[in-house]
Amino acid sequence: MKTTSTILLLLLILNTSLGQGQAPLVSMKQIQGIWKGSSVEIGEKDLIIYHNIYLIVKGNKALQIYQDYKKPSSFLIFSDPFSYIGFDNPQKPQPKKISDLSDKGSILCFYHVQGKDYDNRGNILPSATEMSNFITYNEDIEDREPGDTSNYLRLYGTSPDDYEDYVNVTKVADAFLLQLHKYNKVLWKQYLAFEGLKEKKVIVKKSSIYSDVDSPEPTKMYLIEGDVFVVLEEKNDRIKIRYFGKKKVEGWIKKNEAN
Repeated sequence: MKTTSTILLLLLILNTSLGQGQAPLVSMKQIQGIWKGSSVEIGEKDLIIYHNIYLIVKGNKALQIYQDYKKPSSFLIFSDPFSYIGFDNPQKPQPKKISDLSDKGSILCFYHVQGKDYDNRGNILPSATEMSNFITYNEDIEDREPGDTSNYLRLYGTSPDDYEDYVNVTKVADAFLLQLHKYNKVLWKQYLAFEGLKEKKVIVKKSSIYSDVDSPEPTKMYLIEGDVFVVLEEKNDRIKIRYFGKKKVEGWIKKNEAN
């Protein structure tokens, strides 16, 4: 991510290279959801630094998690615990609040929360370090393989040949979450908080797992005392759980067997 002055220069170059009179606009609505980084390109060669990249956007909040290519147990985030995002607003070049940012544009701005870029009253602080990327939506749609209906984002760095591609996905891969849960508890907690999820712990020696909220008979799976799981839903006297062990397990347990 680069500062606005650098992005403006890139924007001018891209307008020419893409053969467009003005920068294509992207909306906040279009970038909502989960995006998986598919490549990091510099020049004509793929430079793979991270094996997995996820960008999760909810409203005007964004969480980015990177998994190291050479060391899968190593994770990184650029925003702690997340970033507030919005598009550069030409009418308000020095935004004072997140609400001053536009809902549509071609320069996506990131404001980190932990670094005192933003306070709890909605103000962007004067000391904020704005990070921005020129962004396009479905830029190379004409070059797709037949049948590919996925949506793509492209975040540019310092030149038209320096960018990250993201494809819209329905969920974060189970393998990624298993490794995040196993290797980095701090980022795992941040991920749960961002998604609005919480964890509970089993308080009985054995808690049987049911396949459905109304299933009379349990499955062969169970949790044991002390096991910590993610709460997906609570209904009647049961909790829908997601447990990360050697593999992901989902099902329902009795509500009074956890706290």
